[in-house]
Amino acid sequence: MTGAAPAGPAAHARVPWYTVTVRDATDRDVDPVVEAYKPGVDVTLIDRNLAFTPEERLVQLMEMQRFAEELVHARRSAHPLP
Repeated sequence: MTGAAPAGPAAHARVPWYTVTVRDATDRDVDPVVEAYKPGVDVTLIDRNLAFTPEERLVQLMEMQRFAEELVHARRSAHPLP
């Protein structure tokens, strides 16, 4: 997109496949619970993961799921139910 960003409380920016609504933030938009958690969020991890393609993210998810299944199997092997 070229030119200045949309102005006003409910301006719209058109993109070929969807519409983005840009609003000015107000006090009613601030969630105190979200604000309480923000200091503990590592934004670098979010940025790093967003750098991956959707396919790469799915591969990571599948590897994590495989690892979780290995942990469950190891626990069951070490401590079988009676």
